[in-house]
Amino acid sequence: MKKNFIRIVLFLMVMMMAMSTCVFAHENKDNVEVVKPEDVKTIEQLEKLDSEDVTLDVLKNVGTVDYYNAETGEYLVWEDEAASQLQPMAKAPGTVAKNFSFKITHSVTSEKSFTIKSTKAKVIIHSVKVINPEGKAVKGYTGYKYCVDLLRGVSRKTINLYVNKQSTGVADGLSKGKQYYLKVINPGKFNGAGRGTRYLKGNGTLYNI
Repeated sequence: MKKNFIRIVLFLMVMMMAMSTCVFAHENKDNVEVVKPEDVKTIEQLEKLDSEDVTLDVLKNVGTVDYYNAETGEYLVWEDEAASQLQPMAKAPGTVAKNFSFKITHSVTSEKSFTIKSTKAKVIIHSVKVINPEGKAVKGYTGYKYCVDLLRGVSRKTINLYVNKQSTGVADGLSKGKQYYLKVINPGKFNGAGRGTRYLKGNGTLYNI
């Protein structure tokens, strides 16, 4: 009798463990790599977090926080080049000027300038999407226009880009060796959605070419 009782208890324990494993697998089926906020070191890892987990401390672990709005969660971050995993090609088109990550509603301009070491610069957007306040991608924005500007004084060089369609562009006529500011712009409106209900989130690399 006692042996049967022990067998029943063991059987129930095994079944509970199996059910827990199945539940976890189901919840994690769309995100194989579970990234904890405290473990985030790169932009690629940052992209896997929900909006509520993206704090100033998390952004600081990724690189230099140029802009951060605690109320809206908007930001512009320069990634640490030494830790960067953002290399979309086997052969890069030039030297890296900046790796950056952003989340905006309308626009964000870098507060600090950086040096462009050529008369041309190429931007490559590795990932971009329209998200809701929870950080989940919103469908229906393929071809949605946004811009990356390079600013110096009254000079403005604009690169037009489109979600899921055109992810690269070139700005020429730049002043070699001079300081520029980067601005990411959402010139349109999010399909009738009110401010704060949609965000443009992405990351990319600016190359000297």
